[in-house]
Amino acid sequence: MMVTFLVDGSGSVTEDDFHTMTSFMSKTVETVNSYTSDRAKFGVIQFSNEVKVELKLGQINSKEFEKFAINMSRMNGGTNIALALSKACSMISSGVSAASPVRAPAADGGGDDDGGQGRGGIPHLVLLLTDGRVDSYQAREAVDRAEQFASEVPGVTFFAFAVGRSVDKQELTRIVRTTCKLESKGFETREDFNQAKGKLAESRVMGLRTLDEPPW
Repeated sequence: MMVTFLVDGSGSVTEDDFHTMTSFMSKTVETVNSYTSDRAKFGVIQFSNEVKVELKLGQINSKEFEKFAINMSRMNGGTNIALALSKACSMISSGVSAASPVRAPAADGGGDDDGGQGRGGIPHLVLLLTDGRVDSYQAREAVDRAEQFASEVPGVTFFAFAVGRSVDKQELTRIVRTTCKLESKGFETREDFNQAKGKLAESRVMGLRTLDEPPW
């Protein structure tokens, strides 16, 4: 299994919010390692106006990761989710290709969601931790980049965890929705299909630490 964290280090995220995210990462690594006997790989990318690869994809034990996460410092600045997705796509593509051979396409050519089974059948999760607060242009860029990401790295499963004040959960749902894959032939109407896809996206967007107040 591979897990990549995309961590919002922008100015709208407080130090308490950032600590919540790093603590969540440590707990996630501990849980995944316990199920995989420390064979899972983890990567961390922090983003604001720029992106920083804090941890390249690789194996790491839970104690070492906890020390690493505690020492992470917030970048500050804006919230460029699209740039973070681009960097993650590149890192994950390299990691998946190196980990296993390319798998032959299914005989039926189906495009249904495989629950995070990436190339070679290796599960890969992308966990976006952010308040999702971006302007309309950046929002369109993020959605477009997420869709491109999902097409370039088939089988990757996205989740978003809302952290901060006045989070934009709708924006996070739009980003995740474009990565959800369902087989349309299983639905009677296009409306049924869209509703199912929307519900799937909503189930993958969760509040980690949210407060209904401005960040200032």
